[in-house]
Amino acid sequence: MKQPWKKDDYDLNVLYKRYYDLMYMLAKSNLFTGLAHPNSLQCFGAYPGNKYGMEYNAIAVALKENHMYIEESSGLVINYGDSELGMNKEMLNAMLKNDVQILTASDAHVPQNVGKLIHEMEALIAN
Repeated sequence: MKQPWKKDDYDLNVLYKRYYDLMYMLAKSNLFTGLAHPNSLQCFGAYPGNKYGMEYNAIAVALKENHMYIEESSGLVINYGDSELGMNKEMLNAMLKNDVQILTASDAHVPQNVGKLIHEMEALIAN
């Protein structure tokens, strides 16, 4: 179940810009080996309204430079009923274009969901 929120309470452009700035800082920090849940804001029903290609590319470059992976997760689909599997297409394409290592995860909250939709995500990565 998605968390309730009101669009009028948030400026999604500001929220997403800050979220992606923090991801970039995380990748540049050289403290981590990977970046998980890159689209977690969506589990609260907040979808990016603008194009963030520049931000996605900057994050991808920083991940590649720091030898980090990014996670492609089915968690939002299986746990929150999201309609889009894994990263949005523009973010995924930025990661692929910059040759960032992508690891799949089911983010299973119950045992029967372990590995769920992994093959479908691998197909998205391969395309």
